[in-house]
Amino acid sequence: MIVVLCLMALFMALALSLILASSVAVSRANQSYAQEQCRMSAISFSKLLEDYLGRDTNQLTMGIRQEIEDQKWPYYDEDDTSGVHNEMNAMKNFSIDTAFQPEVEEKAGTLKVKMYWQTNDEEAVNDPEHPEYTDSELVVIVTCSFRKQEYNVTTRYRATVEKEGGGETGEKNVWDGTWNRIGRDE
Repeated sequence: MIVVLCLMALFMALALSLILASSVAVSRANQSYAQEQCRMSAISFSKLLEDYLGRDTNQLTMGIRQEIEDQKWPYYDEDDTSGVHNEMNAMKNFSIDTAFQPEVEEKAGTLKVKMYWQTNDEEAVNDPEHPEYTDSELVVIVTCSFRKQEYNVTTRYRATVEKEGGGETGEKNVWDGTWNRIGRDE
């Protein structure tokens, strides 16, 4: 009788250890799934934004261009900690609203976008007669959060600038409002 009880206790211990091992394996698989889902959602949305930023006939590029040209959106300067060009004033944060389709958030995660622009030529950008955006970059950081996992994709864009009048010498550079990708960090 004691032998039977010992064998039953041994089998119970083995069964519990198998349940624990399978629980850990399932937990790791779910975590891995969440990480991959975050990565795919962030990259996909980043590529979608890239497509929109490369076209000049949509509200996104027109809105960005309008705010920059009207000087309503200051460029970001990381050395400026308390002025107009600091992080608080120059960075725009957006959350993708999925209220109309909650299943999107359940399957794809929560998407947030941080956007700012920089320039290497402050004088050219601030020229009241004819601002020039040749050295301007737009930085877009897409963050996806899903089941306690997070993934960021940072994409840099250069302003699309062409010579006014077809590229003749002496012509001024004109920004058409679009952006071309120059790099992506995943």
